[in-house]
Amino acid sequence: MDSDSELGLDLNQELEADLDEEMYGFLDEMETEQLREMNNRICEMLDNRYKDKEREISASLYVGDRVQFKPKKFGTTVEGTIERKNQRTVSLTNCSDGRSWKVYYSNIQKVTL
Repeated sequence: MDSDSELGLDLNQELEADLDEEMYGFLDEMETEQLREMNNRICEMLDNRYKDKEREISASLYVGDRVQFKPKKFGTTVEGTIERKNQRTVSLTNCSDGRSWKVYYSNIQKVTL
């Protein structure tokens, strides 16, 4: 290994440790109400990111597209055709397992031929 890259890695780890220490020190000094407000803002930001991602995925899909997903209970990948786009889910028909499904946008992938 190159000693310069090892040195750079050590410096990065040291900087990360300093940032973590600084951040936790900052959080320790905050009042309970400030922490609650920060938590609410973080939750709102995460919610907006998830919604933006869903919109992005939704915009890339069309009725008739073939998609796939992996149901948690069954474990095998299911492929189907988008019959309808809903606000948070897509309705799938002609699925490889013979069923119809409603699946969240975040759980599906477009099938490429």
